Amino acid sequence: MDKLNIGDLVSLKSHPFNIFNESLIGAFVDNTPPIMVISEVLKSNSYDTESEELDIETKKAKKLPNQYLCYFYSSKTSTFEKHWFKQNEIKKIDSDTENNQGKVTKTEDKVSLLNKYKDNLVVLKSADLELSKKKTTWSRTKEEDINKTQAFLEFLSPVMTVIEVVENQNFNKDRVNPKNGEIKRESCKFLLKCKWFNPIKQTFSEEIIPYKILQIVEFNSNKIELIKRGINTKNVFQLIEKDLNISLENLRYSFNKYIIELKEVVIQNHTIKIFYKNLINNKIESKTIENLEIIDSEKEFKQFVDSEFPNYSNIEYNNPLKLEWQKDKFYKIDYLDKKGKFTTRIITNCKVEEFETEDEEKDVKFVIANCLLREGKIRHFRVSNITARSELKDDFKDIIGYGIKPHDK
Repeated sequence: MDKLNIGDLVSLKSHPFNIFNESLIGAFVDNTPPIMVISEVLKSNSYDTESEELDIETKKAKKLPNQYLCYFYSSKTSTFEKHWFKQNEIKKIDSDTENNQGKVTKTEDKVSLLNKYKDNLVVLKSADLELSKKKTTWSRTKEEDINKTQAFLEFLSPVMTVIEVVENQNFNKDRVNPKNGEIKRESCKFLLKCKWFNPIKQTFSEEIIPYKILQIVEFNSNKIELIKRGINTKNVFQLIEKDLNISLENLRYSFNKYIIELKEVVIQNHTIKIFYKNLINNKIESKTIENLEIIDSEKEFKQFVDSEFPNYSNIEYNNPLKLEWQKDKFYKIDYLDKKGKFTTRIITNCKVEEFETEDEEKDVKFVIANCLLREGKIRHFRVSNITARSELKDDFKDIIGYGIKPHDK
């Protein structure tokens, strides 16, 4: 059995996350049990004398399982529930919460806890996993199967304000085994008095909760200001992705940074999600603010543009077949693909060649280029299907981290 401690996340063995973490939950989702946080441990000192099964190490009768007091939040009643479970009734659920929050100090000092928690925001440690739960529904038409996915937010802890730190009056009660002097009941010496809005009662509620089962909600104010400014200015940002290095097919060159335009901010309970447009793969993506590492280029995308097609001041130039393509330049093109869909792509290493096609008697001009939308792979673009083109300045190479591959230097 897993060793369980105060602050660990657990649930009944039937929880889907015990089978596959962050799996989609289907069928009757209301049967899904809550993810709970252990707040108290009652160590067993008795042995299972009725069982013939022996402990592998001691070769003696096995100890009866420890018992654990577990907390969860019921969103249907807007209250915190707590229940005792034997160890064989529950299972630990892995989470990154402890890594994100840091280890709880072993010294329980009221002054330090006041400095750390008072007037700050907190949630149950289960909140990250409860927020990540998704349910799926399935239906079938004559043409296809349809799966719809949406958030499943039952048991999601509210964001609360800590208004006081109080001492646990029952901390020393039955704490020590009088027979051998060992600790038999582990609990928190200090508790946090928390306040939150109760949507069921339409008023404010208070609860006293062990501090070790809570995590602090912190928002990086400097990053929030950076994002707010980026949305207002429409500047291009470098998106820093660890170990990103995309090689261009048949070239010694690669790029290691995506570029994005920030779009909107969504507050999701105790987290902030940032939506942005990735200008390389032309998709709307999102990250939590903690995981979003960006650098402001202090320029809008149009400031990276050297020249544009169509140019309505010159009728001759508006014929795409007359465009010149330079091999060492980057171009942003609007393109009508063979399925009749308009796409926007950034390409480089361009050369023009003519090919015979099945649907036309004469040769057709194509631009052959490395396409950043396709992770640097070589693609062919029919010139007559290019509806717009922006030639990018050389400093565009810098913002995407374009250069010779590290191992080729």
